[in-house]
Amino acid sequence: MEAKKFFRALIAVLVLIYFLDFGIGSGLKWLYEHQKSGYLYRSNYCIDSTHSSFLVIGSSRANHHYDSKIFESQLNDSFYNCGRDGQNIIYSCAMASAIVHRYKPKLIIIDIRPNEFTIKDEDELTSLLPYHQNPVIRSYLPYYSRFENIKLLSRIYPYNSLLTSLVVGITEKNKKRTEDYRGFIRLDGVMQDKKFLEFREQGRLDSMKIIAFKNLLDQLDKKQIPAMIVISPLYEKYENTTTAKICSNICSQYHAVNFLNFADSAVSKEASFFRDRTHLNESGAQIFSREIVKCIRSFNSEDLMAKRRQENSLSRE
Repeated sequence: MEAKKFFRALIAVLVLIYFLDFGIGSGLKWLYEHQKSGYLYRSNYCIDSTHSSFLVIGSSRANHHYDSKIFESQLNDSFYNCGRDGQNIIYSCAMASAIVHRYKPKLIIIDIRPNEFTIKDEDELTSLLPYHQNPVIRSYLPYYSRFENIKLLSRIYPYNSLLTSLVVGITEKNKKRTEDYRGFIRLDGVMQDKKFLEFREQGRLDSMKIIAFKNLLDQLDKKQIPAMIVISPLYEKYENTTTAKICSNICSQYHAVNFLNFADSAVSKEASFFRDRTHLNESGAQIFSREIVKCIRSFNSEDLMAKRRQENSLSRE
């Protein structure tokens, strides 16, 4: 009798937990899908809605270094900044894959952090969890954990720690939100510590990131979508590090992928262009964006793609 009571009570508790998880999780999902401002809204827009001709994807350095107004005015075409603070290359690969699954941009810029392939940041894929029902993005979730599919049985789990952002982002405009233009968020101010230090890349190679990066370039190549892989400026002495060497080596294998290392450019040596050592302020972002526009114009991706089609045709003959 006691055993039966115990199991009945246990089943009742499990049923209660299930319905609470279902109800709360469904409410959080609704809030997430109806964001009207903030970084969650921008992520939703990039994955589900943007059809811009030119895109940049990456971490906070992408978000703050590529001024959408500069690109739109000088290219006379649409541009959207899909950068998001605190993300890594696997996030960029998932985002880019989801976007090109919907449509074909004219060109995608992937901003790479200066130590991308030697820094461990497993927890940063939590930003992809709310999109686990998207089959393209779901394929990236097991990169750092074999148990994500089990955890995702909970409807609350994908929205852990997001409640405040969800509530704030449901309003059209909120004073707590930093205004953006087509995804770009400018940074004000100038860094105070102007010592020009040497950048040190520490840690072991993350083979998972390299595999994801290579797979993305394969995917873009098959879809004939040109890409520019960029290490944007930072205020430190940055030479040919492991990450830069890997980028250069992998990108050289593709006709329509161009690798640009601006970490040792003239912009990188001017402290007045930086908010801090790794982020450009608004002035720096404007100058850097104009440089990238010049690179896009000289890239001539249409010729590169025509050359690739010609070579494929010859190889079939």
